[in-house]
Amino acid sequence: MRNKSKSLLVIICHSLFFVFIFSSLASAASRISLPVQLTVAQNFSLGINTAQLDFGKVTPGDAKFDIPLTDPGLRITAVTNAGNPWFLQVSASSDFINTATSVAATLPLSILHWYPIYSEYQGVSPAPGTINTPPPGQSFTMTTSPVLIYSSGIADKVTLSTLVDLRFGVVVPTDALQGTYQTTVKFTMTE
Repeated sequence: MRNKSKSLLVIICHSLFFVFIFSSLASAASRISLPVQLTVAQNFSLGINTAQLDFGKVTPGDAKFDIPLTDPGLRITAVTNAGNPWFLQVSASSDFINTATSVAATLPLSILHWYPIYSEYQGVSPAPGTINTPPPGQSFTMTTSPVLIYSSGIADKVTLSTLVDLRFGVVVPTDALQGTYQTTVKFTMTE
């Protein structure tokens, strides 16, 4: 019994010795904190897949729709990482102005029509926001005041690529003078 007590005493002494050694080593440790920071730059942009929308040659009284004829139509790509609701609008600068002849002539902007045909977010269609669509078989008339095309949903407030495809149409007045007419269509993305 005495050997067992002696062995137990030796084990306890060794344990206390190791605890004392390791605790003294731990008390000699030093710590320092280092804050780590990064700043993510804002990415807020709008892209378009064409440089010009051309209806080609038309005659007075013609109506021409579904322009551009190629897929995907006129594609607008919206990108933002701000996390705020965003809105896509369309407007035009002015009436059509005859740029090809010396005869000063204009055509009313109201002859230009537009309509959305598709939206997509991260490969899923339709995109989660709200797309402004006219009643079936109808279109919107272009104006100089911005008109809403699309408003973001909860899922695409941060987007690497929300796509909105549009097509355009024109109804040429029967009394239109010959010439090449131009206006500028503007797309605006706001938060």
